[in-house]
Amino acid sequence: MLKKNHHTTTKMELNLNIKKTSSQDLLACGNGGGLHDKLLLKSKGPKSGSSLQTERVPRSSVLDRLQNFLPQMAQANEKLKLQMEQAPEGHYDIERVEEAGKVIEMVSCLLKASAKWHIIIIARGSVMSEHHEQAYHIV
Repeated sequence: MLKKNHHTTTKMELNLNIKKTSSQDLLACGNGGGLHDKLLLKSKGPKSGSSLQTERVPRSSVLDRLQNFLPQMAQANEKLKLQMEQAPEGHYDIERVEEAGKVIEMVSCLLKASAKWHIIIIARGSVMSEHHEQAYHIV
């Protein structure tokens, strides 16, 4: 009589048959070299035919206009300082608008509510249509 051998695979044997991977294996990307090596500018891995090129960024026209405007603003500030020194007391008081012609008063505030910033601007004055107050809410 022949006896049949029944072998049951244990959990430990299953674990030995599974290929173990390390975190370095997980970082491998493509053929050879890990992700870390491919991201380096001077990689030790195989070199491709192209190299990184840097180019000079053209000068911004906005920057040119700002550079031209700042001296004009400084000159206007100096001129205003001289006029304020020579003018009678209270002549340049922005709170006194009785004698002024057309005036717009702007009141603005910045609020943070529930992780959003809100800008509220209220405009009123003699220039506004029918002397009404207008409010603007910008989210």
